[in-house]
Amino acid sequence: MNSETQASPPGEDGRSPEVGLALADAERRLREARDRRAAYAGDSDHVRRKLDAALRSAEYDVAILRYAAQEE
Repeated sequence: MNSETQASPPGEDGRSPEVGLALADAERRLREARDRRAAYAGDSDHVRRKLDAALRSAEYDVAILRYAAQEE
């Protein structure tokens, strides 16, 4: 294995630092997507669908990373 593909040693919580950082970033994006959707006051269905899609994507990312964190 080369150094680019080696995982970092687990942290104090048992998770690799990459998963912890990715999860924190995904949770931040989820909060931002929720805030953007809640703040939108326009009538455009197109914009509303885009905001809903971004929110679903962020929810999926968080769910996948939480599952990955449990697997470690």
